[in-house]
Amino acid sequence: MIKLLIITHGTMGKALLDTALMISGADSTGVEAIAPELKTDPKEFFLGLKERLNNETDGTIILADLFGGSGSNAVAMLLGRDVNGVLITGVNLNMVLAFLHNRDKMPLRALAFKIEESGKKGIINVNHFMHIIDEVEGR
Repeated sequence: MIKLLIITHGTMGKALLDTALMISGADSTGVEAIAPELKTDPKEFFLGLKERLNNETDGTIILADLFGGSGSNAVAMLLGRDVNGVLITGVNLNMVLAFLHNRDKMPLRALAFKIEESGKKGIINVNHFMHIIDEVEGR
């Protein structure tokens, strides 16, 4: 089973995961959200991540809130060498829902692509969208 690890600053990741599980009704097996505290020693956090991600044969999708943040930087150092996973930054609710709906339907890399695309499609400037509708309808 492909697993999900969400790494964010503060409680955002847990809130996203809880909300996605509520909306989807999906099983919470293999999904987790963590938030390193400011006081956490970076080396200790890195070693904890390495242990958490090291034995995942089917792989892990890692969603982080911020490219260049401490969480994504720690994961990036592990990718390819010690971890069978894909790191995607800019986590949003669409991405978590895409994981939950598709994790048993496709292999790791295809799932990562689907999650990234779902995240991008969920970002909509509604004013611009409504303006286009007004133009099409001649308003």
